[in-house]
Amino acid sequence: MYASPITASHFDSRALSEVNNACLQLGFQGVLGRVNDLVLWLEEGEGDEKEISQQTGLNVTREPFPEWPAPQGKPCPLMPADVRAMTHHREAVGRVRLLALSGGLVLAALVAVMMVLISVALKERNGLREKVAELTPRAARVEDQRASWEEAAPAVDPSRGPMQMLLHLMEPSVSADVTLMDFEFTPDRVLLRGHTKSASQALQYQQEIQQGESLMA
Repeated sequence: MYASPITASHFDSRALSEVNNACLQLGFQGVLGRVNDLVLWLEEGEGDEKEISQQTGLNVTREPFPEWPAPQGKPCPLMPADVRAMTHHREAVGRVRLLALSGGLVLAALVAVMMVLISVALKERNGLREKVAELTPRAARVEDQRASWEEAAPAVDPSRGPMQMLLHLMEPSVSADVTLMDFEFTPDRVLLRGHTKSASQALQYQQEIQQGESLMA
């Protein structure tokens, strides 16, 4: 708020007189109110607190020289242009650094989530592979057993035996006029060879066999 240089190079009686004169002038001008304390920002050994207190009648204390605080908020209009430019540059650098740090944290979080998902997927895949490897021999044995049962079915299942098949082949009404010469029966097919008195009887017999309910299966 107010600054006034003194001519004394050390804080002696002359410097103290100059300080008293400055305080008196400010008091007469109505700028300075009542003064109760005097704080010395001096080096150790410079100035005697007791002597100064006796001459001024004020309570004298000694404190270390304070650090001048930088102005907060908007730059002061009296601040030099280079200081304002430096302040703006520092603020821009701080914003860029904050954005970069935020982006890095977000990217790190995404990478961590992806790594967790990938590890879970790999774990599930390995578990499925182990299950498939465990079940593959069983499936092969089941397939072999099914093929064996299919081969043995004509001999085990009475409804699919050769004699039962012959009975089914004799069910059509025109079968009385058919003479079978060769009969071949496998799980995949039935082969008949024989003769009839006419071609119409052979065609009728073939049609009735294809439409017979007992032979549809």
